Amino acid sequence: MKGFKIEYIDGALVALEIDGQSLIDKAIQALSFTHVQGSRPVLTTTIAEEVTGPQDTRSEHSEDPQSTPTESDTPHPQGRRKRGQRNWRL
Repeated sequence: MKGFKIEYIDGALVALEIDGQSLIDKAIQALSFTHVQGSRPVLTTTIAEEVTGPQDTRSEHSEDPQSTPTESDTPHPQGRRKRGQRNWRL
């Protein structure tokens, strides 16, 4: 890092450049800057990325749109059993 510019106006980040490349259009969540005498400065940025959920591919490849869910598709009401727990019936 040879050039670093950071500018705030009225508490809002308005400019962030590293070596002439602007990062202001990124979704910056956190910014940390450290510099110890005799070493190079370290800039750490946290940039938010959009997180998407899993895509439901069953509906795209399903031949029967009225198909009923299988046992593996429905959640179990008791949740998951721990190792060693049995459901004994007398």
